[in-house]
Amino acid sequence: MTRLGLKKVRRLVLKIGSSIIASSSSGLNEARMKEIAQQVASLLSRGLEVLIVSSGAIICGMEKLGLTERPRSIPLKQAAAAVGQGRLMWAYEKTFSPFDVQVAQILLTQEDLDDRKRFLNSRNTLATLLERKILPIINENDTVAVEEIRFGDNDSLAALVAHLIDAQLLVIFSDVDGLFTEDPRANPGAALISEVAEVDEQVERLAGGSTTVEGTGGMASKVRTAKKVAAYGVPT
Repeated sequence: MTRLGLKKVRRLVLKIGSSIIASSSSGLNEARMKEIAQQVASLLSRGLEVLIVSSGAIICGMEKLGLTERPRSIPLKQAAAAVGQGRLMWAYEKTFSPFDVQVAQILLTQEDLDDRKRFLNSRNTLATLLERKILPIINENDTVAVEEIRFGDNDSLAALVAHLIDAQLLVIFSDVDGLFTEDPRANPGAALISEVAEVDEQVERLAGGSTTVEGTGGMASKVRTAKKVAAYGVPT
């Protein structure tokens, strides 16, 4: 995980976690989504190409289905995703419309990126959208994915998308400022590590493995993702 001047970046992947734009108690945070849209629109106006990997479908579906806890069974997760994905995309479309930015929904499974033909088809679709100045909003296709073919979480999906589309930067939005010397929720005196040159065993231990009801990733997932995209030559 590192800092990189945008002058060196032409194409970036932005991963937005569920906890950033929604909560199980209040649903979608439209004010937060508007802030994100404004910043992304500013990047687009400067000639950058942006792809968003967004979580949030299941939690949007939870609200509609009256669920107070994240579903554990695959069928209920898929039902929540089916209900919530349309609402999530409508929120993105409505949020980006004032900035004259068109959005497109892309739903992927692990099989799409494991199969060479489907990998290339996904790559060509995304490239065509970017050429036409359309903002791809990418999510895992939770309604059909089962445990054996899941990415695991959208941090992993974002890493694969960065590789798929030859991005120069991966940006992960999180509800914490970054990697700390300890869990800042447990120890307010924990220090933020401003830059990680290499993800080694010590860094992985610092990341731990916490999750929230809104998401499935946690800092451990983000550090693993940073390590993975670094192998592609992409900073996070």
